[in-house]
Amino acid sequence: GELQSKWYGETEERIRLLFRLAREYAPSIVFIDEIDAIGGQRHALDPVRQGVIDQLLASMDGLGPVSRPVFVLAATNHPDQIDPALRRPGRFDEVIPIDLPNAEARRNFFELFLARVPISGAIDVKLLVELTP
Repeated sequence: GELQSKWYGETEERIRLLFRLAREYAPSIVFIDEIDAIGGQRHALDPVRQGVIDQLLASMDGLGPVSRPVFVLAATNHPDQIDPALRRPGRFDEVIPIDLPNAEARRNFFELFLARVPISGAIDVKLLVELTP
């Protein structure tokens, strides 16, 4: 959300600044949440999106020497909507699906969380697990 702007050209400037800082502080990690918001598939009638994706691609190319790497990660709930140019080798070319936690993982989460919270009664962890997706 911090990258996007309603002003033409400002999103691209923010992307340039982000990667300039990433190179300055390298080794570094750039994490872009909801990449589909700025890196969704381009359409011929959308020059703003075209410019944003072009800037993102240009900023990711040639990130620097191996001794000072910039690692770029992104997350999305809609991987099918990412522009194909962003999924080419050397860009966002690895996809790691992360499913919702199963019942055992939710139970572990609740047990760890509840161990740190003062509680004035019994909590039915099994019920919590059953009531959460």
